[in-house]
Amino acid sequence: MSSQWRPRRHQQAREGHVVRLGIRSIVVFPCFLFSGVLVSRIYHHSDRVAADHPELEFLKAAYLSDHPLVIDTFRERLEEVVRGDTQMNCSLCKQRA
Repeated sequence: MSSQWRPRRHQQAREGHVVRLGIRSIVVFPCFLFSGVLVSRIYHHSDRVAADHPELEFLKAAYLSDHPLVIDTFRERLEEVVRGDTQMNCSLCKQRA
């Protein structure tokens, strides 16, 4: 599920597509480091979709938070910055500082 909120009509079309594909279980996994408004919206939306489609199983996973592997990844990236070795796969991203 995207963090961009589209008009309800578009969401209904996508939901119908999932049903037509025969998908019966959906894992909702917000890829965020912190809880907050967007995570709440994602969970709320999946609750609404689940109510509209009782034949589907929705499993809501926790957001990333401070999982040890996330912390390790941040530590590695910081060490790369200190060394001046920031050759990540996102090095061409326009959002990169």
